[in-house]
Amino acid sequence: MQRFSVFFFCLLASLASSNLRAQVFECHSSVLTCLEPGYSCLRNPTSLTPVSSVADGGEGFNGGGTCGTRPCTLLGLPVRCPCGTPTSTGVCGLSTGGGGRCCGEGVPCQASVEKLNQMLVLNPSPSDGERVNATVGFPVAPTQTWLPAEGTQRVAARHEPAFDKLRGFFRDLSSIRFSAEVTLWRPDRNAEGTFLYETDGKRYYLKSTIDPRAGLAPSLEAAYDLDHYQIFYPEDSRLHLYRTPPSHLAAPFPNPLFLPLGFLGWKDDDCSTCELDLAAVLDQARWVARVGAARGVEGAVSDTVWLPGGVFGGEPYAFQILVNRKSEQLERIELVRPQGKKISTLELLDWERPLQSREAFPHHIVLRGYDESGNVGAVLHVHFQGLEINRPAASERFTIDESGARIVIDEDARTFLKHPQMRPPE
Repeated sequence: MQRFSVFFFCLLASLASSNLRAQVFECHSSVLTCLEPGYSCLRNPTSLTPVSSVADGGEGFNGGGTCGTRPCTLLGLPVRCPCGTPTSTGVCGLSTGGGGRCCGEGVPCQASVEKLNQMLVLNPSPSDGERVNATVGFPVAPTQTWLPAEGTQRVAARHEPAFDKLRGFFRDLSSIRFSAEVTLWRPDRNAEGTFLYETDGKRYYLKSTIDPRAGLAPSLEAAYDLDHYQIFYPEDSRLHLYRTPPSHLAAPFPNPLFLPLGFLGWKDDDCSTCELDLAAVLDQARWVARVGAARGVEGAVSDTVWLPGGVFGGEPYAFQILVNRKSEQLERIELVRPQGKKISTLELLDWERPLQSREAFPHHIVLRGYDESGNVGAVLHVHFQGLEINRPAASERFTIDESGARIVIDEDARTFLKHPQMRPPE
């Protein structure tokens, strides 16, 4: 089952910061080169390098140079903010940020594919630290961990079967499909979206939509049919094709399927781009490094189990997990600092056992992010619907039709296959 990288959207920038609003709206206007401390170059499929060296930098480009990105967070989890002129601006006119030229009053020129491709060849490739494959770029255990002094391994071991039952849901999977309703609350706005996901073996399809007024990353579709990885952005009708897994996937929110097992290694300062996938969930070394190091504290209704986290923003955190003593189900997962400050909480509600599954799965997930004062900065509700496992799917479900795309880019050859301004061959 393919995992989906979601780090490079500026979904809820710096929810763990007191200046939430400023960072949300400054992400795409802060322009620094990759030489500046704290910034890194990302190969960013949401944008193109301007053809002109005097292109408008208002949307993130530094005068024809490389695109700088800033660290930010998603509900207390580290992600990367992409910056760059949107591909949909094309190559025509500085006012659109395209960095090209126009013929007459706002009339776009037709350009040779070689001219158009100049926007593609200058994008930097991901650094070694930004690699996509969880088994390659995702460390089994963090280099620095912290656990509170309280608790015993005896209490933690009592609840290890509860953790393993949740892991068992994924262990039984050969295919899965579901839809989910997603609701986002922030102090200044609400938004609704959807998430569709289907996978069969290594093939997958997802569709993630969100109200554009939410100020999040754009809606998208993504698929893999064993031949090409495909990313389609409906807002500007742009399709990207890859032979190898794309290093970035700018979705408005993460794949909710893996959120309940985030304690196996949410990204941190060691690997800000890492995301869980099925291979990471089932990796025994990772399991031992996290769950095997747990400590537990008894409670009246629910026991608390502490698991090692990592380092976020230069400060350590640990996972504080509440396990119901009666149902033996995980109730809440919290990212907590040594001084007790919460970064985010994840509630797991409405546990149900889908058909053909031996284990239950939470059908309602609530993710909350907190600011420096401990106030809730955002809330994300996910309601699963029609969750089905181990049912074969039609092969055409995993291919996105190129005929419906306005722009098609072969990312391996770094060339346009289709563009409305592409000059027909003579």
